[in-house]
Amino acid sequence: MLFEQRSYIAEFGIFVGIGEIVGGQIAGRVVSRLGFKRSSVLTTLLGVTAYTVIAFMFPLFYNSAPVIEPNRWANNALGICIGVIDVSNNVIITTAIGTVYKDNSAQIFTL
Repeated sequence: MLFEQRSYIAEFGIFVGIGEIVGGQIAGRVVSRLGFKRSSVLTTLLGVTAYTVIAFMFPLFYNSAPVIEPNRWANNALGICIGVIDVSNNVIITTAIGTVYKDNSAQIFTL
């Protein structure tokens, strides 16, 4: 049981990375094609969609039992959604900072 729980944690980390790669590809293509002002809405909707999927996934973890039994597919889907949320938030923040500080963006991004 302990080794199975550790494998869930490792798989979760792998799927967070997969979610960040996939979300980064989607958000990057949208921002590069539409520019910041129009793409910020779509990138925000991508993050909100991932938040909604997480909200609907929580009943999968609780099977009306006093003990939470792990669910491998829900764990992996949760990792992907968290990766997509992280990417959408980071893309919006870095694009907004780069747009506001066009002339002095090098100093801002060193932080």
